[in-house]
Amino acid sequence: MPSDPASAGSIRSRVGLTGRGWWFLGTGLALAAIGWVQGWTPAVQFGALVALLPLAAALLTRSPGSSLTLERELSSRELATGDQLKVTVSVRGRFPRGRSLLLEDAAPPELGGAHRFALNGIAGQGVSRSHYRLRVGARGIHHLGPMRIHVIDRYGMVHRVITAGSRDEIIVHPPVVELDPLILGGASVGTGSGHLGARGAATDDVIPRDYHPGDEVRRIDWKASARTGNLMVRSEENPWRSAITLVIDLRESDHRGREPESSVDAALSMAASIG
Repeated sequence: MPSDPASAGSIRSRVGLTGRGWWFLGTGLALAAIGWVQGWTPAVQFGALVALLPLAAALLTRSPGSSLTLERELSSRELATGDQLKVTVSVRGRFPRGRSLLLEDAAPPELGGAHRFALNGIAGQGVSRSHYRLRVGARGIHHLGPMRIHVIDRYGMVHRVITAGSRDEIIVHPPVVELDPLILGGASVGTGSGHLGARGAATDDVIPRDYHPGDEVRRIDWKASARTGNLMVRSEENPWRSAITLVIDLRESDHRGREPESSVDAALSMAASIG
């Protein structure tokens, strides 16, 4: 189930200096200042050159944001707590070969936090893909993304972060356990057994039948029983389906443990399995 590709308009680029870049900038400015105070022109010139190196690297490092298309494909958008989700990230566009891209897919703590992985450099209209898995740890609606691409220049002085605005919604529900078919009390073989008739039903719709152990006493047809000499109960041709109502106490003070192994998660899982 692929997500919408991140278009060029949804990609933002931010440039910053690495530790090495700040060191070159600070050292160059300090050297230029000392040379200016001492009146030593070569020191001022050399300091200015050193300080301008990270700035020049930032200007010369071309942002690949406008030529990249990012796609995220999920194995499923609806999972139960404890399940594994497979994520495939594809990057298409132009980027120098031989260089790697560090991708970071943002995720909340319920999905294991941000996931980082590397992609090899691509050129032309090539496509580079990477896969990773995450384990779902909490109920609710969670969002995966946006994706960030970290690019560092060849000299390690400029750190460029490209953010793609694509996000995917993941719905996490309590685990459902397959149970044997549930037979409600009072049910027995026969049409309409264990059910109540619809309101306003005509008397022609009521068909008496023999009484079976477990039938409700209030459904005994005394007139038909007196007429036939056997105990008879009312049975409708168009009965309602049997149903049950599950009530769960979600007050935090009445539960123990932490999600996803808390008592409220166990109660929700049991209710979902029965329902």
